[in-house]
Amino acid sequence: MEKSLTGKNVIQRWQARVERGLAGLVEKAAGTTELERYSEALKQSRSLKSLNAPLSRLLNTLGEIGLRLGFSLLSLILLKKGETLDPQDPLLKINLSRARLGLANRFLLRAPESGAAAYNLTDGKKRLEALLGKNILPDSRSVEAGLLLRRIEDRLEMWGDFKRGELESEAIREFLSQENKKYQRIRSAKIATEMELEKFSGGKTGFYYREYRQEQEKKREKRRRHGG
Repeated sequence: MEKSLTGKNVIQRWQARVERGLAGLVEKAAGTTELERYSEALKQSRSLKSLNAPLSRLLNTLGEIGLRLGFSLLSLILLKKGETLDPQDPLLKINLSRARLGLANRFLLRAPESGAAAYNLTDGKKRLEALLGKNILPDSRSVEAGLLLRRIEDRLEMWGDFKRGELESEAIREFLSQENKKYQRIRSAKIATEMELEKFSGGKTGFYYREYRQEQEKKREKRRRHGG
């Protein structure tokens, strides 16, 4: 009884925190798209009260809401609590890796030299490799996890280029800004279908930075030829 009460208090405390943040975002929404996005997330969070689901799955759902809104750190906390309760849940592992990628992007943007980006990326990569190696995911989740793994590997390439002095922090900001505009729709949507994931998978590879780097190299080569 005490354990059940503790679990109930945990979900209620975190749910209240998420909903306070969402309510504030609804009030400050600058446009129709933002308003609909935050309102939908708030409605989904409130609907959890009527679900008779395991605590770990409720924490996973709250974590997914946070990820769609860009709250990577809050989502990581929620998802890690869920993983403690159910270490075998594959959805928690996928979303934890998504949260790690979100945090890595923040560190790449604000403090790429700290090494925190590489730590988060490596953690997410290990989780996904272990999960995919078990071959237990349905097709749509397997595509989702595979694309996420490629994105993490792609971001590790970016960090490696920065550490070798081949990439400036300004170029990182430029890339992340472009990526955010281009792929915001799929990141803010509900869990995507296999078709949607393939459509937004960067030439069906997921290596967005690699493609960006190749594009920049072509531009530099074109300028050199033009200058010559």
